[in-house]
Amino acid sequence: MQIGDIVEIKDWKGAAKDSRDRGKILRVDGQHVWSAGRSLSNRKNSLAEILWQNGKTGWVATNRLQKVTAA
Repeated sequence: MQIGDIVEIKDWKGAAKDSRDRGKILRVDGQHVWSAGRSLSNRKNSLAEILWQNGKTGWVATNRLQKVTAA
């Protein structure tokens, strides 16, 4: 995953699923949109700020996210 990727939550960790269906990664651990070339593959305990499809933003642990692939 990289900044700008479309993601969804893969692990709700026992929480009730809510309206956060899909979103775009805005930044990770303080990285901003302009550093889009940075990969998240080595960031096991990092947080990602996500812009969700409902227009709200929120932070989620990156190990709970999965990249959405085109069908």
